[in-house]
Amino acid sequence: MSSAPDPIEHLKSLPDRAARYAWLDGLDRTERNGVLNRLTEDDRRRYRQHADAKLAREKRSLKSADREARRQEALAGRATDIPEMIEALYTVMPKLTESQRDWVERIDQSAAASKRDGFTSRQAEVIRDLYRKQFRKRG
Repeated sequence: MSSAPDPIEHLKSLPDRAARYAWLDGLDRTERNGVLNRLTEDDRRRYRQHADAKLAREKRSLKSADREARRQEALAGRATDIPEMIEALYTVMPKLTESQRDWVERIDQSAAASKRDGFTSRQAEVIRDLYRKQFRKRG
């Protein structure tokens, strides 16, 4: 815990908002809530906005890392979902024949424009077949 006897005085002594928020972030939940309850409504609102933005950044970072891991799995020939297979197929488009490229693009565009959930069985079959031919031999 802080060496300052009054957490509010310590908070006010910090040089800027970033330092104050970093100090508040470092407190355990109970201590932080105790300090926040003694602040003005505007200060509490600004801190909550900071905390929400920080959480959103962390979620985006985790989501981005997860997406990259799934992309790497797909490129290694281990994709299980059709959208991941399509994304991987886009990386090897120059290797595909003209008709195969057309299939991939049409299926991707029709699924994106469609209101239905997922792909038709024929679309999924075509994508799985192309994906298997391009990536399974690597994995």
